[in-house]
Amino acid sequence: MGVLNVGHNHPRIVAAVTEQLSRVRHTAFQVAAYEPYIALAERLNRLVGKGEA
Repeated sequence: MGVLNVGHNHPRIVAAVTEQLSRVRHTAFQVAAYEPYIALAERLNRLVGKGEA
């Protein structure tokens, strides 16, 4: 989705990305829906949307 030109396959960048991916992964909801995101949206809708779909 977003990129920064830091060169091709720089070892420090590869190490930083690998380390971060071992802790957390995220995908844009527009690309792939995932259950925790849907659960949060439903909860927020109940709190501020008065339960309306």
